[in-house]
Amino acid sequence: MKRRLLILFVLLLCAVTMYAQSLVGLDPTFANNGVYLGVDTSSFAKITMQPNQKIITTGLTLQNWNYQSIVRRFNTNGTIDNAFANNGYFIVNLPGGIFGNVIPICLQPDGRILLGGGTTKDLLLIRLKTDGNLDSSFGNNGIKITGYPGTEYINSIALQPDGKIVSVGIRQTPEDAIQVVRYLPDGSLDSSFGNNGEVYYDWTWGVFHYPTANDIAVLSNGKIVVGATTQIDANGKYCFTALRLLPNGSLDTSFNHSGMAYTDIGGWLAYCKAMQLQLDGKILLAGYSDSITVVRFDTTGKLDNSFGTGGMVKLSQGKGGNTLTLQLDGKALVGGEANTDFIIYRLMPDGSIDASFGTNGYIQNKILNKETQVNGIVVQSDGKIVMSGGTLDSTNYYAHPFLLRYLPKATGVKEIPFNKNDFNIFPNPVNDKLTIAYPNDQGVMVDICVYDVMGRKLVSKESQYFKSSSVTIPVSTFAPGVYFISITNNKGLSEQFKFVKQ
Repeated sequence: MKRRLLILFVLLLCAVTMYAQSLVGLDPTFANNGVYLGVDTSSFAKITMQPNQKIITTGLTLQNWNYQSIVRRFNTNGTIDNAFANNGYFIVNLPGGIFGNVIPICLQPDGRILLGGGTTKDLLLIRLKTDGNLDSSFGNNGIKITGYPGTEYINSIALQPDGKIVSVGIRQTPEDAIQVVRYLPDGSLDSSFGNNGEVYYDWTWGVFHYPTANDIAVLSNGKIVVGATTQIDANGKYCFTALRLLPNGSLDTSFNHSGMAYTDIGGWLAYCKAMQLQLDGKILLAGYSDSITVVRFDTTGKLDNSFGTGGMVKLSQGKGGNTLTLQLDGKALVGGEANTDFIIYRLMPDGSIDASFGTNGYIQNKILNKETQVNGIVVQSDGKIVMSGGTLDSTNYYAHPFLLRYLPKATGVKEIPFNKNDFNIFPNPVNDKLTIAYPNDQGVMVDICVYDVMGRKLVSKESQYFKSSSVTIPVSTFAPGVYFISITNNKGLSEQFKFVKQ
């Protein structure tokens, strides 16, 4: 058996090398000439990147002829991080042999890792420590299983600024319903949200049919945004849909007068699979109909006519919009499929195709001449783009998971510098509100923390994007004295500032 695996690995290594040489723009310092290809039968479903640029993936692997959820961590050079969990791998094994599947992933500011999914019928949350082992301070020894009437599954999770966790998914009761649940930081249900921590929307009264929700995000004001699909009549008319909830879980009627915005995508079938919130509060939804489709709503819930055609972009070269991410410069990367190839488009902020990216605005290829799907995209602080996904065999079963990393030069992404002198902190001394200003017109993404002289963290603002802009931190409740601000970019580089509270 070991000999067969070794032969397979060598053959794959040769195949990957030949493939990598055929793609212009891959980063030769990552894995094998820009390509990591797993030898196990699995696929990477979701991907995220830690501030130190290590990569974490979720997905499925075939173990003893059964699929199991697996979490892996990679070093910045594309090798497996053996310091994570069990030699780089965490495999989900629930007590009592219960089946558990986790796909969504979310990083906490302290580095702990949240995973979401479900058992055969209940919601499943898992929290790992930074080393990849279960966090016993969360739920029941790191695992939280929550059951409501019907069958439920988590499709996406997000963190609130106060550390509470929100999830969105599907509840079948027996009709499909969009379900949002909120947890306290220790994994217990938040009774102040909805009904015992849950709200759900089934619309069985006839306006909408078969709702599904695949993404969730939290605004800085505590409101919650959900990316979903609805069907507005029994004969079709599938819609990309955005819901906005108040912090208590009720629909925000200031958003399109109802708490939800939707638009008919066209085609015989449509499905919204990903969502991103822009820094100005606008909502991007991506998925598929008869092509890869991206829609943008403004902050009031109306289609944004400054994007694409009437708020919509259809990319005819592709057919499945599986993933969506935003660059620091506001450009959007959307990944999907084109026949049996993977395809990545880059859009300008107005929805037009960025012709400087790849070939005529997109990258299209396949791995090992197999059907290839891209499921996740992350952008490093230096502009390098990492893609994750999997190949399929002739029977449409997962064959091999993969990671690809492209150089910024090949994709038109510029590295953004990080300089302490670019930030202005004022007023200093301060009584009420402290302003952190960044007048530079080159955008930068940073984490901001405020500490007292004892080193206790008082304020944490994660993933703050600056581009000729500023952020205000209330300090009126601080005791008079000296405090410190730490500003850290995605490379882990930090700059410190001191201020005095009067």
